[in-house]
Amino acid sequence: MTAIAISGPPKAPIKGSTKIGFHFGNVLQVLADRYPKLQGMILEQIQNALDANATSISIRVNLHDHLFEISDNGEGASREDMEESFALLGKTRKKEGKFGRFGIGVVSAFGKCDYFTFTSCAKDREQDGFLTWTFDTKKILRESSDIDIPCESQSELLYWPDQSLVPSTKLRSKNRVPWRTRVKVVGIRKDARLSSVNLNALKASIVSSYGKKMLELGAVVKISFTDVDGQTERIMDVVAESYSGTSLPIFKFDSEQSGKVFFRFFLARNVAGKRSGTVNVNILGNPFRIDAKTCLAKVLEDLLEKEIFNDLVSGLFEGDIECENLTLKAERDGFMDDDAFAGLCKAVSDWHRDVGLKHILETQSSKQETLFQETGRKAMLYIESLCRLDIYRDLMNYLSIGTIGKGHTPGKTIGETDSVSISADGGEKHKVNPAPRGTISGRTKPRAGGERKTHIPGTVGGPRGSHRRLVKGHSVGLRFQYAQLTSDQVYEFDLDTGVLTFNYSHEYWQICEINKVALARYQATVAEMVLVLLPYIGKSQYEVQNEILLDYLQLEIHRIVDGDAFFTERNLKKHTFN
Repeated sequence: MTAIAISGPPKAPIKGSTKIGFHFGNVLQVLADRYPKLQGMILEQIQNALDANATSISIRVNLHDHLFEISDNGEGASREDMEESFALLGKTRKKEGKFGRFGIGVVSAFGKCDYFTFTSCAKDREQDGFLTWTFDTKKILRESSDIDIPCESQSELLYWPDQSLVPSTKLRSKNRVPWRTRVKVVGIRKDARLSSVNLNALKASIVSSYGKKMLELGAVVKISFTDVDGQTERIMDVVAESYSGTSLPIFKFDSEQSGKVFFRFFLARNVAGKRSGTVNVNILGNPFRIDAKTCLAKVLEDLLEKEIFNDLVSGLFEGDIECENLTLKAERDGFMDDDAFAGLCKAVSDWHRDVGLKHILETQSSKQETLFQETGRKAMLYIESLCRLDIYRDLMNYLSIGTIGKGHTPGKTIGETDSVSISADGGEKHKVNPAPRGTISGRTKPRAGGERKTHIPGTVGGPRGSHRRLVKGHSVGLRFQYAQLTSDQVYEFDLDTGVLTFNYSHEYWQICEINKVALARYQATVAEMVLVLLPYIGKSQYEVQNEILLDYLQLEIHRIVDGDAFFTERNLKKHTFN
């Protein structure tokens, strides 16, 4: 290796600093680009209005004229307020209980338009009147050092909240406005993605993010939206509503990572058979909320099990999760993925174990019972109609078990519900030989390669392994009951009581759960099979007949589920053979 010779005396160690410079116009553009779409800009301005305790917020979007305007009756801003905000851009200056954290909402429109103005009059400085700051995109982008935003007085403007009041002669020349602050964005860029606004999504975001503060203030957001054609104007009022479901006890969690966590939940109301509750997450003391579905979906499997997440956002629950140590992202679309967020996920898991799962199972059980009742009744009505046929009346006579003695069904037990039964009355009974008593069952053959992946015995919601006698009537006739039997049992039939038990964990049942019609047809088909089998019980032909019917049922499943879709006039014409 060749040595490198160093000549001369050793140099003194270097110690000092190197400056970093910014192109101020471009940096401002980068900050404003955190709000890439008009919808995000609107939400930012609403947030600023609510921070100023506004109770009336008006928004006008005109895509035809490339114009956006938002005004509010909040506390306004003085020149000193604005100068302090500009000097500390990117640094929070809002107090506890306010939404904002980074103070850049006022410039969110920058770079997306020709120019925008900010006009305001401070509540406690009304003698100073209105001031307007003008942000010109092209001029600002040219500034490499300090940026000067021009400001001028608007002496012709007068804050006049009640427009129905007639002013004195002295004030009549003034332009009386019902707002203290207005942001006006002119010349919005012709960009479809930038200017896209979904009013329904915007309304949902307003209520989800700011609903708590809106309720506190009694605030109303009025939106006027004109599409690019310039012809269609839509007007919408957004009012936050308090949670209207059944209140649940507050669940509390505390850890070093998360700090204090409070679950203030309700069971969402059932409207037309559907629950549409929304769960939100916010930092304790800060009313800004983020939909739990949005902020927790990114950590599935890593910090939170998917089943727990699905239960949380299923719509059954509504309310807020307040977590003390969370940190809001600069973009305000979620929370920092740190130890505090991991602690929040642990809190959600504990809540699910101690509270949530119980309500989920109860609701699933209730839904399942309703489904069984409704489809079972329809199937029973069909079987009842068959009894008008002589052959079926003969078969039903095998079920006649009397009202006393062996075979008498005891009285209704707690938790069982009244429902449908049929009997083989209506005309003279045909004489049949009495059938043996006991229980029969229909079992399907083992599937090659094991169970289907869609068939998971024991995972159906509700009390595990419990019997549900949901379609039950008198002690004479056929009755339906539902239970989890062994995986190969389609049904079990008690000859003494006339109770037909369906296995709701069998794959046939689960396939037919695709809709109520298919499930009702499935029950009717199985019941019909059992009736056809009755004369063969105790005879040598029984096993053969049972196997034939079960093979037929396997083929029949396809018709039960898809038959109506296939046998249409259109399909029949399409598949006509010459």
